[in-house]
Amino acid sequence: MIFSFLKNTIGFSMVFQNCFNGIKRLLIVDLEATCWNDRPLSVGVMEVIEFGLVLTTLDGEILASHSQFVRPVINPKLSKFCSELTGIKNSMVASAPDFRESTSLLNLWLSHYEYQAWASWGEYDWKQIKVELTRHGCAPDFFAKPHINLKAVWQEKTGKKRRSGLGSALQSLGIVFEGQQHRGVDDARNISRILPYLTI
Repeated sequence: MIFSFLKNTIGFSMVFQNCFNGIKRLLIVDLEATCWNDRPLSVGVMEVIEFGLVLTTLDGEILASHSQFVRPVINPKLSKFCSELTGIKNSMVASAPDFRESTSLLNLWLSHYEYQAWASWGEYDWKQIKVELTRHGCAPDFFAKPHINLKAVWQEKTGKKRRSGLGSALQSLGIVFEGQQHRGVDDARNISRILPYLTI
C-alpha cells in the first residue's frame, strides 16, 4: 500500500492511502538553486535559478515541458561549483526575470493546461518555494495544489530508505538518465519515467 504526504501552501500534511486517486495529469517540478561547496546549504540562503516543469500522465507520457530561468538577487553571481553542477551559466540567469516576474510567466504557461496535483522528488522543492513565497510574497499557482513527494512514495513502495535519490531509483529500474543531470527540466523529465512504476 502506498502512503505519501500531500501538502498545501499553508504547510499542513495529510496522509492518503493512495495519493494518485483522482489524478489524471500530474505536474512534475524540479528546481535548481544557488549553491556552493564551501558553505552550509539551506533553503533560507538558496534562491531558485530554474523551474523545470513537466506535465505528464500517470503512465509517464509527457504532454508538455517548460524551463524557466530565474535571476537571483541575494547572491546574483553563481558559484563555479553551481555552474559546473547544473550547467547553468551566469549569463543564463543574469538576463532572466526575477522571481516575481518568473512566477507570472510560469502562471501564464500553466494556464493552458489542466492538472490535479504537482509532484517532486523529495520535499526540497516544496520547502524552497515556501521560503520564496515568504521572501517575495508570491509563488507559482501550482503551489496551491496538492503536492506529492514521489521520493517518499518510492521509499514506501520499494522499502528502500537509503540510496533513494533520483539517480539511484533510475539505476535500480535499469533506466539510463537522459539529458543534463541537475538541470531542472531534464530531472523532471526523468522523474516522469519512474511514474509508471509508482502508480501500478
